[in-house]
Amino acid sequence: MKNRLTEMFGIEYPLFAFSHCRDVVAAVTNAGGMGVLGALAFSPEQLELELRWIDEHVGGKPYGVDVVMPVKTVDRDAGIADTSDIGAKLRSRSPSRTTSRCSPPPSARRPRRPSTRPTSRA
Repeated sequence: MKNRLTEMFGIEYPLFAFSHCRDVVAAVTNAGGMGVLGALAFSPEQLELELRWIDEHVGGKPYGVDVVMPVKTVDRDAGIADTSDIGAKLRSRSPSRTTSRCSPPPSARRPRRPSTRPTSRA
């Protein structure tokens, strides 16, 4: 299938999949779409490992990396110029009780091992 998107991004199908999981990014990319890795929760070191793994598994096909670049940030709005201890400063301005039902970010989880599942169905 050819259209402006496939030609612009060098992909076979106009399919974009955003994921924090490198396996999903590689699978979508290898299937002809554009896998996009969400990079926000990774440390610089872990991100480098994830990108190297993807590079090794996509055979030179293009994929994306989603990096958040906000126009407006809490630290700027709060007038915090020194961001060396930004976590403590923001917590001091937030309600003391917060809960989250979200799973931990990838950087807080153990590194994933490559899948041992077969990659094709016979």
